[in-house]
Amino acid sequence: MKLGLFNEFLALIKSRMPFLKASIKPSSFTNSFLWISKGHSNSSNKTVLEIENFLKKSFKSNGSDKSTHHQYHIPYAYVFTTFQEKIGILEIGIGSTDTSFGHNMSWFKGAKSGGSLKTWESSGFFNFVAGADIDSKILFTGKLIRTYYCDQLKLDTLKELKRNLIRDCSYPGIGMIVDDGLHDLEANLNSLSIFWDILIPGGWY
Repeated sequence: MKLGLFNEFLALIKSRMPFLKASIKPSSFTNSFLWISKGHSNSSNKTVLEIENFLKKSFKSNGSDKSTHHQYHIPYAYVFTTFQEKIGILEIGIGSTDTSFGHNMSWFKGAKSGGSLKTWESSGFFNFVAGADIDSKILFTGKLIRTYYCDQLKLDTLKELKRNLIRDCSYPGIGMIVDDGLHDLEANLNSLSIFWDILIPGGWY
């Protein structure tokens, strides 16, 4: 996220959701990430490097762009070491390649819808993997995976998704939320305002 856009995003969050002020900080790993945490503690049997290597290979094999030039496997690996137990994860944006949607994966050669969901599922860190997307054609299920329709610019669909997550996610609940959907400030704020209160203590957004 560019610094100017990052500051604009923070200003919008602080004006609309002042209760988050003390929790917001930019990631020290990459300027493309904004971590918002409810507080966390470190407990893992795997090293950061081991998790990094797994994520890098898995993202690539599953057709996700997260370990390309983005290098997102690096901050994700750190976050994973803070988990106390298996948790639920929600990722908004499954990876549609349909160019009729504003933000899509058509630019990425080898892109496969649901690639990162499959990585989360096989990582061993999650007991529930939820994905949501505006492209209903790419919704699918897996052993741990459930996917849902949502439009981040329509609050009613976000509220319906929230109800579904509360219904479907087992204990301890949603502990990580990844907003990789529309890549739009209004969409980001809509999602944050709806899903923040279902993020468990110690969770990451």
